[in-house]
Amino acid sequence: MEAKEIDLKNRTHDRTAWLRAHPEVARRLQHLDVEIARVERVLTAERNQLDGIEPSPLDRQHDYITERLDQLSATQRTPERGIDGADLGIDLF
Repeated sequence: MEAKEIDLKNRTHDRTAWLRAHPEVARRLQHLDVEIARVERVLTAERNQLDGIEPSPLDRQHDYITERLDQLSATQRTPERGIDGADLGIDLF
């Protein structure tokens, strides 16, 4: 049991060090987690529908909110403009 705990701690440390050395990967992994969760929600809904399980009103509301947030985040993705320093929004008007 102790050896397993030490092994897990070492693997966690190695993973943390690797992610620190490759910061762009952490963002990609997070994006993949979001995409996988989205697919899992759809599959669960389809499975429940086939099994005759009706979604609760809270599930519907949560799905609606999540879908809207996903749409908003997709529309707000903009490439970096390469600005050094603070962007004070001067070019908004």
